[in-house]
Amino acid sequence: MSCFVINNKTASSIVTALIELNYIHNTEAQCFLNMVMDLNDRAYYSGYKNEDEIIFTKYNFIKQNTNVSQHDEHLAIMQMIVNIACYFYQVCGFDGYQETLVYKTLKIAQDEMLNHFKEWLIENHYYTREEVKNKMYYELPFSSKMQWELS
Repeated sequence: MSCFVINNKTASSIVTALIELNYIHNTEAQCFLNMVMDLNDRAYYSGYKNEDEIIFTKYNFIKQNTNVSQHDEHLAIMQMIVNIACYFYQVCGFDGYQETLVYKTLKIAQDEMLNHFKEWLIENHYYTREEVKNKMYYELPFSSKMQWELS
């Protein structure tokens, strides 16, 4: 499985979403970003280097404009869902990643955003509740228009 270290814009966007959803406080942003990148680095280097040889990525948290309160809030929410999916794909090679605080927090946030997005689809007559209930994010409208990693 291919893995890369996500860029600062994508990582900071994920952390910004957590702040906006009240999962973490603004004062915790840098610390949480460090944990996000630590897990990403461990996945990236797993199988290549020993624990003591890992070169950890150090990003400075930069609050991102997620556009969640804008007119096309649904697009911003889908982009955040995709950002987290991109991150999950990059860390899934690390054994035990699903047991980490980072994964558990991001999974809950992603699920909350996905439910919110599905409600928007129902309200705007894209789907009925039954039709959308078991759909994955990548099966929904607009997901294919999102960037896998922000640039």
